[in-house]
Amino acid sequence: MAKKNGVPFVIPPELVVPPALAVEVSPSLDVPTVIRRYSYKITVPTDTQHRFNQVFGSCRFVFNRYLDLVKADYAAGNGYPGWMTGIKTVVTEGRKAEGFEWLKDAPIHTLGESVRNADRAMQNFFASMTGKRQGPKVGFPRFKKRSSKQSATFDRTF
Repeated sequence: MAKKNGVPFVIPPELVVPPALAVEVSPSLDVPTVIRRYSYKITVPTDTQHRFNQVFGSCRFVFNRYLDLVKADYAAGNGYPGWMTGIKTVVTEGRKAEGFEWLKDAPIHTLGESVRNADRAMQNFFASMTGKRQGPKVGFPRFKKRSSKQSATFDRTF
């Protein structure tokens, strides 16, 4: 069992590369980089579970608030606000707004990633409507519900 940032986790055996199979790549070679994403299901103590629920709720709130912002701006004829505008409006100004001080309890990078996820969903929707995206048509992104699967993107500093 290994520890990452103080949290114990088990590395799946299929991801462990024996030293004899590891290949050292010289920096002069132009080798494409492969980025992998891993999802872990973790169990945490009950006192920590409350903190995670707060972060999940904050991310869900920011995601839904950004979708509201996009709907309002688009209906008003202001065009489509990008994710940078969304982060400034929803996260930065939202953390300063009266009544939303609880957003300060969540990591700001996690909230920013929620806005970027909502923006990617909006980009897929618009690309689907204009025919730039292949495959079946994608509908307008749905608002996240408390009863649905909870997720958040954490960087290394959390």
